[in-house]
Amino acid sequence: MKNADTAMFHGKGIGKNTYQYFTSQMNIAVKRRMTLESALRRAVLQKDFVLHYQPQVNLETGEIVAVESLVRWKTEDSGTVMPGDFIPLAEETGLINEVGEWVLREACRQNKEWQDRGLAPRRMAVNLSARQFADKAFLDTVIRVLQDTGLDPKWLELEITESQVMRQTEGMILLLNRLSEMGVHLAIDDFGTGYSSLSYLKRLPIQKLKIDQSFIRDITVDPNDAAIVVAIINMARSLDLETIAEGVETQGQLALLRSKDCRVGQGFYFSAPLRAEGVYLLLQAEQPLRPRARARPQRPGANPPRREHQEDRRTPARGAQLAPPGRECVAVRILSALAVRSAATARRVSPAQLPRSSANRASLR
Repeated sequence: MKNADTAMFHGKGIGKNTYQYFTSQMNIAVKRRMTLESALRRAVLQKDFVLHYQPQVNLETGEIVAVESLVRWKTEDSGTVMPGDFIPLAEETGLINEVGEWVLREACRQNKEWQDRGLAPRRMAVNLSARQFADKAFLDTVIRVLQDTGLDPKWLELEITESQVMRQTEGMILLLNRLSEMGVHLAIDDFGTGYSSLSYLKRLPIQKLKIDQSFIRDITVDPNDAAIVVAIINMARSLDLETIAEGVETQGQLALLRSKDCRVGQGFYFSAPLRAEGVYLLLQAEQPLRPRARARPQRPGANPPRREHQEDRRTPARGAQLAPPGRECVAVRILSALAVRSAATARRVSPAQLPRSSANRASLR
């Protein structure tokens, strides 16, 4: 009976509608998970977390225009634990709201501290988990945090994933509208991964689209990825939305994005995520953020290495330009490009290689 319970517990961790036969390895996995859960509960009580910050950079000037906060868990035994290793567990155990509120409060406090130390104001981007976004008390939490920290709402940016936005419940729409009315900036994270209607863009108070790094990674070698990115940039321009490219890691990616009038980027090509004092020194210097010394141009046909996310107004080009395409035209182009990309991926990836779920991929990073 104990073994059956262990197999059931293991199956729940994999997902719904599955069954598992007991193996001795399951005992090890279950014990590890229980130990991790216990440690996470202690960490929540003791606030054993730290924020790292990655600059978001104007691709033309190198100016740092905003900063994204990224949570890490500090442990005595294992060192720093990355969010991909504990955020899914926090979601499952219901601890995510407490972790998320700590992240929001610390990010706002840090931004206000930088301003009080004389730095020019910049937006601080904070990722929201699905559970936070669904919490009826979330709006009150944001209001309370802003009041407690003294941060002007216009210097806070909340990032929500495309899958969260596509639900479009009445409560969600009211929440987004209320946040926007307060002055909070709203961004769609991992844009392009939802494979759904784009009609929500004209109904919701969104100001920014973050192009998912999966499209940026092979942009110089995969025509489908390049087509998707260009279509997103054009559509955003026609809707008067900002765009930011995630996961910029090579000179080739940077050059292509600049040529397509993507104005802001973030990634290891400019800076790894830094502790607060490191970011302060960068901002204080007021120098353009140039590519990191160790970053190298991409070799023809080579793919840049994948990274954990992430441990950061260009004038139009000279010469005649065509008017931006209409919304409907661009939307069709994006959906068509996504379909082509999906089909190509299906041809070269077996079902066993596909991830089970992407529900937690962006939660708090």
